[in-house]
Amino acid sequence: EGGGEVEVRIEMENALGEILVSPVVEGAPLRPVAGNLTLLEGRHTYLIRLRADAPLRSGMYSVQLRFLSPEILLPPSFCFTLVVRPPTNNPPEIVRASVPEKVLPGEEVLLEVEARDPDGDEIFFSWWADRGSFPGGREGPRVSWRAPEREGWVQIGVNVSDLWGGREEEIFRVRVRENSPPYIVYFELADRMVRAGEVFEVRWGAADPDGDDLSISLHLSPTLKILENTTSSARLISTGPGTCEITLVVTDEMGASCSDTISFEVLPPLTSAESARGYSGRELLLEGEGFEP
Repeated sequence: EGGGEVEVRIEMENALGEILVSPVVEGAPLRPVAGNLTLLEGRHTYLIRLRADAPLRSGMYSVQLRFLSPEILLPPSFCFTLVVRPPTNNPPEIVRASVPEKVLPGEEVLLEVEARDPDGDEIFFSWWADRGSFPGGREGPRVSWRAPEREGWVQIGVNVSDLWGGREEEIFRVRVRENSPPYIVYFELADRMVRAGEVFEVRWGAADPDGDDLSISLHLSPTLKILENTTSSARLISTGPGTCEITLVVTDEMGASCSDTISFEVLPPLTSAESARGYSGRELLLEGEGFEP
């Protein structure tokens, strides 16, 4: 605390302390206020008191006492660790943790945790698991965990603690199991004909043998643009004619995926004359195939 003092005791083999003057403190905001050489238990001991004029933040300080002496070319220096305890301690708090819910047997995954300490103390992290291993060690906010080869449930825990015994723990249940990839039931164009500048629709259906949640993504040719997207369909528009492709990618929770691609021809937009004559899409398709309009 501000105004508090700490006494440092340095044992020496001889009376070297008699010629040591002007100790300099490095590593902590402390200043020497008194120092003297005395004989304690038959040993020459240098006692020095250091004062903190301002409150010290709790934690561990690596302090060095360096003496200046005109009579010694290389005067000695002494190092010690100063631990400053807070008057009261609040334990650290886990803010966020990232632990997968499902992993493959033998798979190595990354475990992450983020924590804060209300007092600003240094935080220490330690992980444990009732099965599996930690190839790179258990300590730290990010560690690698290798799942066991046998399927089943595994408990994984993380402890966060500070210097003063404050701690918090969070425990997760992870399922280790084999994974079957998803499959696409259907993937089709809802419209028989697609013209540039006109809205058209694609539909799909997918399933997963393990009942996993599925994520859907569409990969489009450069001239295609999605206007509206749902879990089983999308409305698109093409900015120009030509051959286009739409690839559907379905991915499960474990990262397994499947895909399918539709290739189709986008026709040029209707000319003003064709629009005025009221050609239907079917009539234009027949004309394009060589039939008389």
